[in-house]
Amino acid sequence: MGYVVVIHNQKGGTGKSTTATSLATLLSLIQRDVVLIDSDPQANATDAMGFKKRRERGGKGYAEFLTSKRTGRTIVKRRVQRSGQVGQVGVLSACREKLISLEAQLQHPLINLDTEAVADKLVDLADQHDYVIVDTAPGVTHLTVAALKAADVIICPMLPTEWAMEGIRQVYSTLEAVRESEVPVWPLLVMGSKNRATKQTLKTIREAYGDSVFENIIRRSGAVEGYEGRGKTMIQVRSTSTASQDYVAFTQEFLVRMESEG
Repeated sequence: MGYVVVIHNQKGGTGKSTTATSLATLLSLIQRDVVLIDSDPQANATDAMGFKKRRERGGKGYAEFLTSKRTGRTIVKRRVQRSGQVGQVGVLSACREKLISLEAQLQHPLINLDTEAVADKLVDLADQHDYVIVDTAPGVTHLTVAALKAADVIICPMLPTEWAMEGIRQVYSTLEAVRESEVPVWPLLVMGSKNRATKQTLKTIREAYGDSVFENIIRRSGAVEGYEGRGKTMIQVRSTSTASQDYVAFTQEFLVRMESEG
């Protein structure tokens, strides 16, 4: 039985897609069976994993998985990722038009598809794999609510700004509204340069959320900007960059948290 890991922050520009694709790729390189789901109509994770042409041609992806009676393995497409080693990440890609249409269906009372049904499909998919990683859209959509209902853990990438605390409070508020059982929320700090204000925010976040905050911090690197358009993950484009190495350390810390009891 695997885990549903949701990458979520209601604010945009916090590094959700980069975190999702990097984590999925690195887990696959150490022989974990991983499926990456792109539930964001912007489709950044889809493009980074090399499925831009498939998305533009209307190929089957996450929307078809949710509306089909077939099992996940018949729709999940695998792409070989190379970064010194070879791993495979299963991808349920995003198509903007199809996901927007699916959102409309989830709001319709006469359609036999709701957030509970979507959550059940995610849990069933996790039973077939080690990790199902869901990249969510900014804000709160029905697809995001479904992912939060299914989540075993939520990773919240956040920038150390004055608005960061409000962003994570929104995550907790949404969770309280959509599910009864508790689920771990693990903040992941993503930052550029350090200054006095940033250092103070880092201290405030750690004091507020303690050990739930990942010890490793992701340092943003301008050298890897725009990698999605090349159909490659950051790990492939600049595997020796500071940001890539930070994601390696973060993935190791993630595995300790998830698998140390096993």
